Amino acid sequence: MTTITKIAKPLVPLLGKPGLSTRRACCRRDILVAIRESRVAKKRVRVYSSAGFVPNSYRSRCVIQYIEGVKTEDGWSFKTGWTGAQRSHGNGSLIVVQ
Repeated sequence: MTTITKIAKPLVPLLGKPGLSTRRACCRRDILVAIRESRVAKKRVRVYSSAGFVPNSYRSRCVIQYIEGVKTEDGWSFKTGWTGAQRSHGNGSLIVVQ
């Protein structure tokens, strides 16, 4: 089993159901992007769902899933989470590398 597979396997069951309504879930591709970006990150990487953000004028509450990797003493630790998907004019970076 490759390193990427070892990291991705426990994250796949945590992914939400695909759809663009009010819950924008990540997909397997987003996991691979997070792992790839962790190679150049110094302490943290966060990849939001490729479905994107919505403008603040969106009528109902909308959430977006993200995959976050944090550098620890033992290597990288990856997890998933949900946050608000509303951004000014729907603009925002889907990949954050620090």
